[in-house]
Amino acid sequence: MIRFVAPCGVTTRNLKSMPPVRNRSGLLLCSILLWVGCDQSKPADDLPKENRPSASSLRDLGVGSGNATESAGSPTVARPAIIPVFEEVAEASGIRFQFDADIIPKRYYLPEIMGGGVGWLDYDLDGVLDLYAADGARLLEGQGPERESLDRLFRGRRVDGSSRFDDVTVGAAIREPNYGQGIAVGDYDADGFPDLFVANFGRNTLWRNQGDGSFVEVTTEALPGSGAIWSSSCLWTDVDGDGHLDLYVVNYLDVNPTNYRVCQYNGRDGYCGPGSYVGLQDEVWINRGDGTFENRAIELGFEKGNGKGLAIVSLDLDQDGRAEIYVANDMVANFLFSTRNPFASESASAGSDSGTTYVELGTLSGTAAGETGQPEASMGIASGDFDGDGWPELFLTHYHSHKNTLYRNRRGLLFTDDSKVTGIARISLPFLGFGTVAFDYDRDRDLDLMVTNGHVLGPDHPPELMRPQLLLNDGRGNYSDISDSAGSYFAGEYLGRSLASADYDDDGDLDFAVSHIHRPMALLRNGTATNAEGGATDWVGFDVRSPDRRSLVGSRLEVRCGSTTQVLYVAAGGSYLASPDPRLLAGLGGAPAEAPVEVTAFWNDGRQERWILSARGRYWRLEPGAEPVDLSVLPR
Repeated sequence: MIRFVAPCGVTTRNLKSMPPVRNRSGLLLCSILLWVGCDQSKPADDLPKENRPSASSLRDLGVGSGNATESAGSPTVARPAIIPVFEEVAEASGIRFQFDADIIPKRYYLPEIMGGGVGWLDYDLDGVLDLYAADGARLLEGQGPERESLDRLFRGRRVDGSSRFDDVTVGAAIREPNYGQGIAVGDYDADGFPDLFVANFGRNTLWRNQGDGSFVEVTTEALPGSGAIWSSSCLWTDVDGDGHLDLYVVNYLDVNPTNYRVCQYNGRDGYCGPGSYVGLQDEVWINRGDGTFENRAIELGFEKGNGKGLAIVSLDLDQDGRAEIYVANDMVANFLFSTRNPFASESASAGSDSGTTYVELGTLSGTAAGETGQPEASMGIASGDFDGDGWPELFLTHYHSHKNTLYRNRRGLLFTDDSKVTGIARISLPFLGFGTVAFDYDRDRDLDLMVTNGHVLGPDHPPELMRPQLLLNDGRGNYSDISDSAGSYFAGEYLGRSLASADYDDDGDLDFAVSHIHRPMALLRNGTATNAEGGATDWVGFDVRSPDRRSLVGSRLEVRCGSTTQVLYVAAGGSYLASPDPRLLAGLGGAPAEAPVEVTAFWNDGRQERWILSARGRYWRLEPGAEPVDLSVLPR
């Protein structure tokens, strides 16, 4: 029989009140509680509040989870009507890359277990997506072999109808030797060519696209005062509403060679969690319009010094045309920043309605923590209209045996934790999630989910490797795990980290680049057939852009075909350390073949436009004030 000890993070009184659990679950519970920052030498009652595990997670672990904690397999498996087909084609397509995590056995230096990011962009504007992969590096001088690990840029091209990639890093003049984390793609100087920001453990870097196939690093002059800390995810959006792209950089923990620790879990060494370190203030770099930026995070209302952030997304959560910014934090409250405070009186909220300052609404909105009010270990974010009511939800990945969380949008920036009623809690307990994307794999007009998984304690604490998950939406926002039907990649076990989505072969479905630790990057080509005609007519895609190159984040599209209306949100960020293909896709499965596709755009400047498209099975370029352009007829 396993003896639970209070220093693992709960008092003896709490343990006595818990339902009985089997021995294996007992070991697992002790590991969970230790990860959040305690050690066996520190009394539980002295632990900071942020270090205590979610009460809902403890209940789920002891009751109703069946064999969920016995292995890294899912407790719920369904066989879908449409079989998902994902083929791993990285090496065959020319992508040969493995993240250099710099893991040294028995060292347990936390950055080495968090992985690196992946981003999609069309850097040369040839109409074919390219792929950027952040690499690691040697973390501590004098430890491990000397080598130079560099980020890689893979240029996409078409060869006889197939997609191929070539490593063009040297030719593009990119030499990024830092320990790579998140990636953000955006045209900050409005010259028409996408630029790159790379967040690092250490010094961050900004690469300006020169428009001739090469980049130049401009960090020192463009981001004066940018230091060397641990940054994670990042995104470009117009924070202050002046028409220029600004940069939000999520910062994680103050970990360095002088303060890092090794923690014990059930008598074995492992990586210490976020509770052992101080969180860092995020940075908000405001574009001056002359190629330089100023960090105005505090002035604009983003002063939250203990965030411990890992993921970020920006989209319009309340349909007022102004994008919110949501930050997922690790074992402390998540942040929801808005320029409007619907919970304050009219006089009290007037200052935040100017569009130039933000108010933090995480707790008031219900998105700061889980249903019990306890912060969760948030890693990745997916967003979209999961239940088909037209309003966007938020989905967060969390720690092993702590449920993932689905926040249902109740309108007015109010959300409820619907993880249990939607099935998300039950099917996520055996996993530790990182990257995640919402997408309609079967084109049935609702959003399914993909999640990468893998533990963080170290190799002496099983389960370490975990299967990725594909979760099927039943059309009402309830989910089941169909990973067993998704092919050989989903049958494997990995330390999965970043997940970046893109329709890189332009066939109307989302493919995925996946970063791992100890394994090469995967490229999952989506070959799912979704109707009798081969899937050619049951989708429509949108390349949404502004002729003056301002950000359209905060806009939305209503797509009606037959009796169903889908709402697609123009967003930035999402997943974990990732930058996705910014185009939008709508599945049209089940709609009558003769039904027209009606699109209504609600632009973030308040304008509305409506069009009826003449064809499906292709991408359309949508610009404010212009007629849609059929991209299938344009030369590449």
